[in-house]
Amino acid sequence: HALVDNALSWQMGVVKQVVTSAHALREQAGHRVRQPLAELRVALGERAEEYRQALERMQSLVSDELNIKRLSIVDDLGDLVSLSAKPNFGSLGPRYGREVQKIAAALAKVPAEFIRQLQAGQSVSLDIDGRSFDVFAADVSIQVSTQAGWVVGTAGPLQIALDTRISPELRREGFAQDVKRHIQQLRKDMNLNIEDRIEVTYQTSDAELAEAIEEWKEPQPGQDWCIMAETLCEKLEKGEVGPDSKEVELGGRKLTLELRKR
Repeated sequence: HALVDNALSWQMGVVKQVVTSAHALREQAGHRVRQPLAELRVALGERAEEYRQALERMQSLVSDELNIKRLSIVDDLGDLVSLSAKPNFGSLGPRYGREVQKIAAALAKVPAEFIRQLQAGQSVSLDIDGRSFDVFAADVSIQVSTQAGWVVGTAGPLQIALDTRISPELRREGFAQDVKRHIQQLRKDMNLNIEDRIEVTYQTSDAELAEAIEEWKEPQPGQDWCIMAETLCEKLEKGEVGPDSKEVELGGRKLTLELRKR
């Protein structure tokens, strides 16, 4: 029992670390939590097996917590990230004198694995013209460049990358999630009981917002939630609103909602 509990709490710790770091990336990219994103990639590196088990076991928890469509568990971030090592002449010069230019040229061609070792604080040995040159972490500055549309960070020993590109479909779902939240807030403001059913009339001049509401109001194949089910709404229609309606804003777009208890 204790072993199972220990394993579980360790796995929860891994998940917490990944979720916290990914939320920070989300903020860095300027996306609110209710905006669904396409994918988070987690690169396991050396830590493969036990980390993979933790993330696979908690996959839906991570996806829900971060509001992402897909959690991909990969060995490395591969083509998303490229590393390069620039020589630190102040450190290499005194040791190797005029050979430094050869070392700089060799560093430009070393495989990513060498750079990762330097990044981890280890030393590497470069063979140039039959001579061996030791290069330490302090001898280089490492530059990381990331593919457009992604932000990259670390979660403990793991590397993570968040896809920050928003397709029209993801944007509409984000609006729908905001509409759901506003309706839930209006229910609270009207002191409705949890089980009370409602009808909602809405008005907006924004075509994309209206499309988002129509697309997400009722259950659709391939969608795992809808506005009406989550707000106990029996009827959600565009139409004329009365004096009891409330205007809200979603990302600068105006929406007027009128709620009636059934």
